[in-house]
Amino acid sequence: PASALVWGLALSLAGSLCLLLAYGAGWVAMALIAAQQIVGDAGDTLYDVHDQSLRQRIAPAEQLARVDAGIRGVGQLCTLIGAALGGVVGTLHSPRAALVAGAVAFGLALLAATRLLPRGA
Repeated sequence: PASALVWGLALSLAGSLCLLLAYGAGWVAMALIAAQQIVGDAGDTLYDVHDQSLRQRIAPAEQLARVDAGIRGVGQLCTLIGAALGGVVGTLHSPRAALVAGAVAFGLALLAATRLLPRGA
């Protein structure tokens, strides 16, 4: 359902925030990096599974491959653009600024999902 998509994005955002809080080389930083992997990856998996399920449910069977390919193509293009922008921001400002930009992107995606996804879908 749509609520699982929102929860997946929320967990991904929480993982990004854990990474932003990690400073230095101590135990707290290591725990936060591990939390980012566990929480963020769980959110990504939750989102991906329900995104694919929703697509399979609403797309006509004869168009499903095209819909899936289109979504994957746009997603890969956005990943490429995000990596390039992250490199530019990290070079011109700081790596932490690039991480903040990534967290902001997750936050915007979460906001869009809460506003645009139908309730109970």
